[in-house]
Amino acid sequence: MANFILSKISCLVPQAQNRVGSPLQFYISTNVLLQYDGPSGKKSILLQEETPGVVTAVGPDWLKVSFREGGADVPFVVDSQGEYDVYSVATELPGQAGFHMIKDLPQKVFYYNGTPYQVMYGDKAYLQVDGTELQKLLKKRIPTKGRRT
Repeated sequence: MANFILSKISCLVPQAQNRVGSPLQFYISTNVLLQYDGPSGKKSILLQEETPGVVTAVGPDWLKVSFREGGADVPFVVDSQGEYDVYSVATELPGQAGFHMIKDLPQKVFYYNGTPYQVMYGDKAYLQVDGTELQKLLKKRIPTKGRRT
């Protein structure tokens, strides 16, 4: 599979879902392991590299992706710190607005339904998309004609 790093693709997602007829397929870039050790015992969540997911919500600089029916909607935010802008895995933090990249947190924690899961590995995960599918979507875009005075 030819994967492309995404660069501010949130503007394409509604088009991908509405005009093309099926959502653009996203993939997670690396293995991610989350663990919670609480009174009810130890729980683990594993997302394997290239696990497919679909976008469930879109914001100005973020996407939420579901990797399993009925599972968590995982937030990804635009990360422009590297060579390319990518959507990096993020989380909500109690008492704070917005999403925060997990890789930038001093404690690597993902909150799912208010429960903190320790990120054992995968805090630098980002979204990928199949390059062929992205090119098909881009070809179907209708360019604006612009306005003249």
